[in-house]
Amino acid sequence: MTESRLFAYGTLMFPEVRSALIGDALPAEPVRLAGYGRHTVRHPDWLPFPAILAQDGEVVEGLLISALEPAARDILDRFENVESGLYQKMVVTVDDRAGRPITAAAYVAGDVLTPHLSGPWDPEQFRRDQLADFMGRVFGRSCI
Repeated sequence: MTESRLFAYGTLMFPEVRSALIGDALPAEPVRLAGYGRHTVRHPDWLPFPAILAQDGEVVEGLLISALEPAARDILDRFENVESGLYQKMVVTVDDRAGRPITAAAYVAGDVLTPHLSGPWDPEQFRRDQLADFMGRVFGRSCI
């Protein structure tokens, strides 16, 4: 998949996370993805994290990250564990604020994650309560 746009709906929405991974200076705009729900993945060996899954009647708010170079896409694929089956990288259609459709790649819950989906995932609660701990555990540094 060579899509240079990515729909970010979870930890990649946060500039601190993108910066730690790919040195974020990329354009990002608010978008919506209809027909998907955002859930928390809960597993005893992992920090809670988000995943989306096709779900009629649901809408996920997120960011459209544009101008991703191949090297950055490879880094994000590894971060999202695409090869292991945690996520499937799929092409989705998001709508910008004017309602215009835009195609983008998205990391959708794979077969490995689906049994562990548990309730909604709230980005604002994550920012407030978990982002600093996430940055420390995943990248070895705090964002504060």
